[in-house]
Amino acid sequence: MYETSTALRYAPEVYVDIRGYEGYYQVSNYGNVRSLDRVINQQNGRKQLVKGRALKSYLTNKGYFKVHLSRDGKRKSRSIHRLVAIAFLPNKLDKPQVNHINGCKTDNNLCNLEWNTQSEQQIHAYQNGLQPKGEKHHYAKLTREEVIKIKQLLNSRVLQKDIASKFNVSQQVISAINTGVRWNHIAA
Repeated sequence: MYETSTALRYAPEVYVDIRGYEGYYQVSNYGNVRSLDRVINQQNGRKQLVKGRALKSYLTNKGYFKVHLSRDGKRKSRSIHRLVAIAFLPNKLDKPQVNHINGCKTDNNLCNLEWNTQSEQQIHAYQNGLQPKGEKHHYAKLTREEVIKIKQLLNSRVLQKDIASKFNVSQQVISAINTGVRWNHIAA
């Protein structure tokens, strides 16, 4: 895929405050998140020192690392790649999305991130083979085996509306399979 600059990849780790959580949490250019030492008021009125620590991240079902941040009794989940980009990457064109340049969603190093639009994201994913195909696609209603059977039925001149009814999909889906708009990577 892409190679990142060695100089950027091995730059010293730098932490900065997370916007909206100043004095509570920081994020680094390596994609690490930590809480800061702070004093909290207990219910009994006493003050307690809470030591800062590295936060544990978790992997979402879409493949991104997130962390939980709390402030004023409210807990929110934040994507680490967005925290890094907001903290370190200028966004002069006000682009709404953060792209992983090498296609690896778990590589949240600053040198692997860039601001993008939705269309730029899609072009990047297509050019680098990152789009899920077939039954791995989140909108897929058919399995590979069903598509093979559908293509066989199409070759046997069975009507598209009958095939659609049999597989509980629209006739447009069958037409898209027939013309190669969908599932063109599957041979009959």
